[in-house]
Amino acid sequence: MNGKIPKIISGESLSSFIYRLCKAFHFDSCFSFVSHWNMSEEKLKKNEFSVKEIELISEFSDQNKEMLYEMTGDNWREIWGAGYYNKLILKNKIKYCPCCVRNEIVHKKNWTILPVAICPEHKIFLIDRCQGCNCFISMDNFMFGFCLNCSFKFSQATIQIVDEKSIFFESQIYLIQKISNTTCIVSNEEFLKRFSSLEIFALSFCSFYLLSGLKSFIDSGSEFISPFSNGKDKLKNQINAATAFGNVFWILHEFPKNFIQVLEAFHSNKEKIIYLQKPRFEKLFKLKKFEFIHKAYNEFWIGKFNNGQIRKDFSVFKIDKSLINQAQMLRKDEIKNRFKVTYNAIGKMNQIGLIQAKYIRRGKNIRYLIDRASLEAALQLNRLYITKCDAAEILGVQKDSIPKLINAGLLKIKESPTKQAMIFKPDVENLLSRSRGGLVDGEIQGIQFHKALIKYSVNGLSIAKLLNFTEIGVLHPMTNITNGTLANTFYSEIELEECMSFLKKEKQNQHGYYLQDVMQLLHIGEKSLNNLMKLGVISPQREFTMKDGRKHLFFEKNRIDTFIKGHLTVEEAAQKFQISSSTIRRYLKSGKLNDAMKGACKNYLISIEELSLVAAAK
Repeated sequence: MNGKIPKIISGESLSSFIYRLCKAFHFDSCFSFVSHWNMSEEKLKKNEFSVKEIELISEFSDQNKEMLYEMTGDNWREIWGAGYYNKLILKNKIKYCPCCVRNEIVHKKNWTILPVAICPEHKIFLIDRCQGCNCFISMDNFMFGFCLNCSFKFSQATIQIVDEKSIFFESQIYLIQKISNTTCIVSNEEFLKRFSSLEIFALSFCSFYLLSGLKSFIDSGSEFISPFSNGKDKLKNQINAATAFGNVFWILHEFPKNFIQVLEAFHSNKEKIIYLQKPRFEKLFKLKKFEFIHKAYNEFWIGKFNNGQIRKDFSVFKIDKSLINQAQMLRKDEIKNRFKVTYNAIGKMNQIGLIQAKYIRRGKNIRYLIDRASLEAALQLNRLYITKCDAAEILGVQKDSIPKLINAGLLKIKESPTKQAMIFKPDVENLLSRSRGGLVDGEIQGIQFHKALIKYSVNGLSIAKLLNFTEIGVLHPMTNITNGTLANTFYSEIELEECMSFLKKEKQNQHGYYLQDVMQLLHIGEKSLNNLMKLGVISPQREFTMKDGRKHLFFEKNRIDTFIKGHLTVEEAAQKFQISSSTIRRYLKSGKLNDAMKGACKNYLISIEELSLVAAAK
């Protein structure tokens, strides 16, 4: 065979090079040329070759076989996989740039990619039909340079310039650079260049399920997005494919703002479309590279839930059950189940403005949604209000001690945010802090809190009085446990005895004298006092039964004090009225003076009034 091997043109497909080889060696048809290598014409048109065929072409053309392999579609199929390759490649028809073929008919490998719709060098749209007869162009036809059907010369086609400032143009440049594995020079470079061509295709074909049927968001291309061409009676259209890819690029261009806009449009679709298309898009999230999209996607649906537009049984919440915990707005039934708050409590918190709620009307139904942050703040506040049982546990005392502390004013009943009568927890903690005293190291000499109450209860010491003595500084308790209760508190028994004296005087002022007090005041024994009571000289005012079962008599203080003040002993009378003791005793025996004690004891008590009369008569 006589002929000159042509030079390979940059970006040329191997099929184009073989057609030019055929022409250089003056073959009537390319089929007869490749038949020498047992190569089918069909594979030639598809730019697909076996390893053996490439080796034969390399040997014939004296070209590097690795370079020839990169000129084939098989190279892309190896990189992308058969799935993406079959979706992306035009196999039985071609498109071209009329400016690129003015000097020589050549077909470039990138022109076989369906979504590639422009020539980056001349910045014009590729042509995919004969402008003379509007028929599709085959590889055979194209390599002749004119249409075999109408004789239209392909290099003379009318061109359509692409707007270089458009998103469409920028997306095309990005796609071509990814296919060619060249440096990404489009805007937002740092963000976009991290994706490989395979990752871009995965993103695109999954995103098509969101975009399909929507109005295009970019400034050029078709009006509506129609990415799928494998349906019945559908043809592979480069503008539709390029528009679809341009919209995917647009999503990344200002992420996540544009992505949210797409999701809003997708959500406006019919439920059936959403139900079918959404899980197909979500397959994208199997790739870790797109976790940032997954996050924005979940946040969008959480926002829809917050607005009452979707329910918690929406599929994203079923796939990842933790997502519902990120929702800002919660339904009443969910609050009841998760936070154990009754509908009545929710209503009360809403009435007083502790929680923020909104009503969403969906047809005849009204959804009642509550702001999570305000609810948690309200519940946090509500948790500061505790029951008497909780207060007793904090203090380390019996539950029935709490009403005593309330009656003594040491604790107060307050109204909780849910309108319940409860105790404010900080008040309890503050009382505990004030009542536990100083922290010391080692063993403490003293009596423990509960033992002190038991020991001195017979003297009227109660928990309220014990804590009051601490409040006013009479008692100085100590503890050796940092975070303990009153049960870990110790008291000085000397200080407690002082408190008992105080209580005794207080009780005397409040109730009168004990039996023991009267005995001491009259300087008599218990037997003598009992005799006085039997004779009616002195009578108790009341009788008290203590917790331990013992009974105590109380005498009216004023009566006892008046009785003692109005009577004198023999010695006192002799000194006061200047009458000898023997004379006074003689008067008592003769009946001139009366013994107020009526012989109940050995001691005499004489009325001062009677003594005054006797002294005056003398």
